[in-house]
Amino acid sequence: MPTTWRPHGPLAPEEQLYFLHIPKTAGTSFRTFLELHFDVAQICPHLLLPALLPVPPSTLAAYRLICGHHGLYLNHLLPRKPVTLTVLRDPVARTVSHFRHLQATKDDWLHEAVKGMSFEEFVCSDIGVVELLNLQTRYLALDDIQQDFFGHSRLRTDDLPGLVRKYSDPALVEKGKAQLDSLAFIGIQERFADSLRLASHTFGWAPASSFASYNTAKAGFDATALTPKALERVNELTRIDRELYDYALAAFERRLAALSPAAEEADYRNAMRQRPRVDRVAYGFDRAINGDNWMAMERRRAASRGGPGHAPRPRSTCRSPPTGRWCSASSRAR
Repeated sequence: MPTTWRPHGPLAPEEQLYFLHIPKTAGTSFRTFLELHFDVAQICPHLLLPALLPVPPSTLAAYRLICGHHGLYLNHLLPRKPVTLTVLRDPVARTVSHFRHLQATKDDWLHEAVKGMSFEEFVCSDIGVVELLNLQTRYLALDDIQQDFFGHSRLRTDDLPGLVRKYSDPALVEKGKAQLDSLAFIGIQERFADSLRLASHTFGWAPASSFASYNTAKAGFDATALTPKALERVNELTRIDRELYDYALAAFERRLAALSPAAEEADYRNAMRQRPRVDRVAYGFDRAINGDNWMAMERRRAASRGGPGHAPRPRSTCRSPPTGRWCSASSRAR
């Protein structure tokens, strides 16, 4: 691992930011945080690869922020490599969350097959192998669109032993570590608030003081509720994921330890000094919001309200550009 790390700093005009969203790693919450820093028109609306593929290259290249479950394949669709960041999660907790999601999401194609299973039955099944085997590593180390994104194609249906060999290959460890080393930012789901602080510092944004969570399970994760057999099986299926998670966590801890309140304050003051001095402040909700607890409305809801934009939560805040002072916005929860 590189011994030195420097924050990327504000994005250059020609740079694109790509959030490589690994499923069930608090990615929806983190994506919503990222969206605050971009005008709505700058945000790619397509979160899944099949919806992204038909987008003309010129349109895709114009977005400043792209988020989604696109893995490394996105690099093949852009004119230049984007500035990439990701969030990892403890492999056991992520696996439990994955299972809960499949059981709760009726429109997921595996819902009917999984809804009647216990967690132990799921992780010991062929479906569990295909869905879970070193999933975080696969997102970080592989980019074959047919084999690694579209249902694993032939390997899923005709060659499960081949799939196991491919996704258990020890060579994936070094490939995954090399990819982590190349990222501008690595977040940790279990350290979400600190991840927001470090992300803000990395890209020269004002420090995030609070943020709401989205798409989270109603009940928290309790490792003691897992049977010994289920826990052993999860550890087998995520052995490489565990190695990469520990590697990422160590890097995260080193970077966070170097982040002092004075450095955050200096970053923020520098960012505010670069903003133009104005006598009057007007916020358009289709623009980037310099504050906390705002969210980009879903496109379907936005269409019925006059167009896409950033919507306030029951209590949201923004900073005025000339001084950095706080103002607030309130809305009724809907």
